[in-house]
Amino acid sequence: MAPSAPAFAIAALVALAALAAAPGVVACRGRQIKAFSATPCGKDNILTVVNVTARLQEKGSNCELDMRGCVHIDKPIRSTLLSFLLKKGPLQVYRGDDMDACAMGKQLPIADLIAGPQGDCRHEKGYVCTPSDSEPFDISEYAGMLDMARGKWTATAKLKHDSGKSCVKFNVQIV
Repeated sequence: MAPSAPAFAIAALVALAALAAAPGVVACRGRQIKAFSATPCGKDNILTVVNVTARLQEKGSNCELDMRGCVHIDKPIRSTLLSFLLKKGPLQVYRGDDMDACAMGKQLPIADLIAGPQGDCRHEKGYVCTPSDSEPFDISEYAGMLDMARGKWTATAKLKHDSGKSCVKFNVQIV
């Protein structure tokens, strides 16, 4: 069965949670990703990120991020708006408000994974997990930026679904 998840919002949450779940892993160019937490920041969340792992690996001259994990969906979802705040230390790096997560998800290279089996962002109650045979993401084009990325990062993702709300806060340190 093809995996599904509510568009970019889930992809972003799983990717960040994967980074948050990879303590002490030696990354490309000798950098390490250390995790502090991936915690809910609201009550009655419709989505919960669970059992997420990640492995950074070098294959030849390529850097890859191999992610595994699940999202638990408590109520059916038909639409999702994403508000996202990314900070490095006290400085705001990126902010996006009320972005259509489903439309954004269709533009990503893994659109078939995050847009759902019908491609329309409809998701039923239950668990959605990455498949065990999914390919790692090639992050080689970003490997040169790891030195600039050193420091403590906080990401807060607030999601407004047609069936409720979700919020996840991530704390990650790159050393």
